[in-house]
Amino acid sequence: MNLQILSDLHMDGAAWTAPLTEADAIVVAGDLFDDGARSAVWCVELAQTAGKPVFFVPGNHDFYDGVISERLLNMHRIACAGDVYLLHNKSVELQGVRFVGTPLWSDFQIDGPASSVLAKHAAQDLMGDFQYIRIGDGTGSARNLRPNDAVRMHERGLRALDRGLTNAYSEKVVVITHHAPSVRSLTRGFRYSPLNGAYASDMDEYVGNSMAKLWVHGHMHATHDYMVGSTRVLCNPRGGPRSLNVDFNPAMVVEV
Repeated sequence: MNLQILSDLHMDGAAWTAPLTEADAIVVAGDLFDDGARSAVWCVELAQTAGKPVFFVPGNHDFYDGVISERLLNMHRIACAGDVYLLHNKSVELQGVRFVGTPLWSDFQIDGPASSVLAKHAAQDLMGDFQYIRIGDGTGSARNLRPNDAVRMHERGLRALDRGLTNAYSEKVVVITHHAPSVRSLTRGFRYSPLNGAYASDMDEYVGNSMAKLWVHGHMHATHDYMVGSTRVLCNPRGGPRSLNVDFNPAMVVEV
């Protein structure tokens, strides 16, 4: 199967059109708009225009200015109207390939457990996620997302990956996450940033043991393509309006 790979399109400021390719399906690894409903509509329209399925994993920006649970309900409702697989802690098999997807979030331990407190404080103070994303508080109300909430969502994402990988009956598995699964995806100039814990988790051993043919992620605004064991890790982001990725290939197609 040939897959077109896209992420981090950040189209709030200006429209962008994905080129049509000979791919059999399209993988979109999150952060299309600061509004998950618009992101889901865009994926439905892309699937209709291209005449092929779209596998969409939402990123952090797709939850901005909304409550996570409500955004997910809206995205699922919209995706069901088209040939779009919304993979939020879910997996699906198509044409002999197993697709396992989760936003993943992060564990804030990219520099080791001892650094997690500093990483959480930095993220709380400097990341828009914790000002613009809201989460239900169990009482019918909502509050701002906190780093510890992201850690819990990361743990749920790992369990979803475990289920999807364990139940994969096909030889070919593609994992799609928004957040990065390896320190190798950190942009070189930001390697020692205190915010790195909000962008990636140190999961090289997990990735290597996953036996996935391909692991697609987003969240970074730089292209990455490397091997962890027998798994190819790939990130092909367009980037934001102030940080466009000069290496972005909108027609990137890979075979699995």
